[in-house]
Amino acid sequence: MPTENGFVVAAAKPVDSMNNYRKYSIADLVNIAEISFYRNLGIPIKEMRRFNTLNLTDYEKILNDAYTNFEAKINNYKIMLYQQFRH
Repeated sequence: MPTENGFVVAAAKPVDSMNNYRKYSIADLVNIAEISFYRNLGIPIKEMRRFNTLNLTDYEKILNDAYTNFEAKINNYKIMLYQQFRH
């Protein structure tokens, strides 16, 4: 996912002189989608930067921790909804 120096770097991409838009490759778009996916799971970018150096066990632990945190949030929302409609 991350490039060798971190993440997709927009400043390093060439700009189209006609419309001033940056040009991204398919690989850049895949990286952006992966970053978005992991952020939505609650994984900090600091953790994502380590993904290329992790072994499978450590990577699995990060995903399991994210899953556990996600479940806890869902349960908290359920409790809040229950309390809201109980009154």
